Amino acid sequence: MPSKAVIIGGSQFQPLHEPLMPYSSFGVSVHELYQTFNTLAPFEGNCVVVPAQGDQVDKGEAQDAINRAATEAKGAGDTLLVAYVGHGKAWPDHHDNMLHLAVYESREDRPASWLEYSAIRHAMAPKQDGLRIFIADCCHSHVLHEMGAEPDYRPERTFALMEQDQGTAIFTAVAPKVANANANPYGCLEVDERWRGCTHFSSHLLHVLNKGSEHAQDILSLGDVRDEIRASMGKCPVNLRSGLILLGPADSTPFVKNRLSADIPRKLPERTSKEQWVAALATGRQWPIGPLMENAEMAAAVSLALWPVAEGRQNAHRIDSHAISAYANDMDKYCAYWHIRDEVARD
Repeated sequence: MPSKAVIIGGSQFQPLHEPLMPYSSFGVSVHELYQTFNTLAPFEGNCVVVPAQGDQVDKGEAQDAINRAATEAKGAGDTLLVAYVGHGKAWPDHHDNMLHLAVYESREDRPASWLEYSAIRHAMAPKQDGLRIFIADCCHSHVLHEMGAEPDYRPERTFALMEQDQGTAIFTAVAPKVANANANPYGCLEVDERWRGCTHFSSHLLHVLNKGSEHAQDILSLGDVRDEIRASMGKCPVNLRSGLILLGPADSTPFVKNRLSADIPRKLPERTSKEQWVAALATGRQWPIGPLMENAEMAAAVSLALWPVAEGRQNAHRIDSHAISAYANDMDKYCAYWHIRDEVARD
């Protein structure tokens, strides 16, 4: 079965006495995200948008669309992606400060009129195997790092046990554990004009997905996309922070095709210190290590630091294997390497 993507969001809200602000950027973002994911592997031709007609999100329609996608994208090699763009709110005195997502009938003073994040998780639950991704482009998305991270003793933590064997990745418009819970509804002028009418986070996400990365291979990993979004945001005047929460999958988990133009050469980010190499390789991504091996002492120190890290252990083993062959004819480097490296037992 194919991977599936469901894009949810609208810019119209019921005109009650406390109406939510109808930002046009919500609808523009949903349209552009649909256009991008529906033409991007592995979701090409298998992306749906809610609402299909009009600009008013209905709770039931959103949950039904996710349920269908979760049932169809059930293979171990399939990815289920759900993206939401709109207002988000979390009430500390309601539902353990859980994120709520605005739909057409939502009101500021009635949490029950919002779509709870737990409902999204319930709808995604039929996918029992493979990767699930939730993109939360809304205020208060930073509280999602607390959801599903503890034993499943509460209904709102319905995915907690599953994450021990399965994988859910959550991209947030607001970085976890920040003081300001607000996401910017206005686009960034530093991205291509096509995406400036989107929200701030979506404008950068769309920029990355459509431009690709010169630092990645043919497939962008979850960490690649996160790093590129953060780098893109770092160039804009607003310079907000986003986040990636991983509950099960690794930073190196493949995500989408890299759309980098064929005439742009790929290159490694510059790394000159042990700390930079450890940070890169601890994610599990298979970066080329040729430049690292030029310095035997640094290579050994990096390997030593990676061995205790579960996701980095394979890279530590890779460095050790390279050291055996690379320094076979250079006894000084060989001895220098293993003098540092042998502080821990070799496997």
